[in-house]
Amino acid sequence: MTITSRGDRIKMLKKIVDKIVYKTTKKPSHYVEVKNPPKTLIEKLARPQDARQVQYNNWSKAHRVYSGSYLPDNGEKLLKKGWADESKTASSALTQGRNDNQPSFYRRKSTNQWVRHDKNDQHWHWYNWWRKDGLNKYFRKNKNAEPYLDKYGEPCKVKSKQSHLEEQE
Repeated sequence: MTITSRGDRIKMLKKIVDKIVYKTTKKPSHYVEVKNPPKTLIEKLARPQDARQVQYNNWSKAHRVYSGSYLPDNGEKLLKKGWADESKTASSALTQGRNDNQPSFYRRKSTNQWVRHDKNDQHWHWYNWWRKDGLNKYFRKNKNAEPYLDKYGEPCKVKSKQSHLEEQE
């Protein structure tokens, strides 16, 4: 009979709690920062969806899966990770006379998430709207919703500091 140390029992308990959180919650579709992440085992069991979001965020960073508010320092990395460059089709007014200083638009194919990269200011905007393939019209997720999402996935106003997402790398 082997006697395990207290540290080994705690590690085993953490793994069990992480498996419970994983099995009983829904997989997040985007990287979304958690305002007050659960740290203790009791907090993880009390707020399992937040704990699952933290698990997904850590996995996203480890595997460089860009989504939500976790975005790279340039758009070329997005193209390698299943995104499409929509700069030409995003808006005819923005793309006329296109030059290097104009923003680039990207769409994540799996979730239809849209982001804009402002090259001059070195930041991103995460849009709170969607567009089906083949349609020229854009739809906000909620009729009265603000056009951007902040790093927590909450709607925010145009030209607000919260709408500017920083580059991660």
